[in-house]
Amino acid sequence: PTLADNAGDMPWGYETAAGRCVVCHSLEQDGPFRVAPNLWGIVGAEKARDRSWYSYSPALIQMGGTWTVEDLDAYLANASGFAPGTTKSIRVGDQQERQEIIDFLAQLKD
Repeated sequence: PTLADNAGDMPWGYETAAGRCVVCHSLEQDGPFRVAPNLWGIVGAEKARDRSWYSYSPALIQMGGTWTVEDLDAYLANASGFAPGTTKSIRVGDQQERQEIIDFLAQLKD
């Protein structure tokens, strides 16, 4: 995939389940950093990875571990409940939508 879709204005992934994520995150392997971390390979990745360029909240850094499907679901449903003190503010209230996002993100790997 390329950074832009056929229209040339929308980032790759906009037409997917993770379309609302691409406002802040890129989805491409080695994709550009936006306001938030790249999500390529996020399922199974270390939480708060890529600290050299992104200032994660202390809450997420201290949490440690890797992003499991269950953790991503809880984070998307209520980030501040999952990691009190996190800077993430968007909530995905619908369980089916969260599952579709996570299923799509799980495909983004080597």
